Amino acid sequence: MALISKNTELITVAAVAVGFTADQYDETSAPGTILAKCVVGDAPIRINTAATPTAGGAEGSPIKYPGEHFEVSGIRDLKSFLAIRTGSVSGKLNVIFLGSLV
Repeated sequence: MALISKNTELITVAAVAVGFTADQYDETSAPGTILAKCVVGDAPIRINTAATPTAGGAEGSPIKYPGEHFEVSGIRDLKSFLAIRTGSVSGKLNVIFLGSLV
């Protein structure tokens, strides 16, 4: 199945955990969205879909560094995804949401 671009988003990742904006991927605004391709910019961040990440990572959230790419797939993980900065400098997250034609 070929995927097409549905939406894009630029997220500032600061001292409070932040997720994707719901209308970028939800079934009402962007039906068929199943994947987010992400690129980290400016500063390291921690990410998680199973727990709220903390800057120190006590919950086990992996660190992603500027220039790194990662994907979040499936509507459940798109809804639960959270990111937080690891230090005093906020990071950026460039996101492209992909899905099928509906």
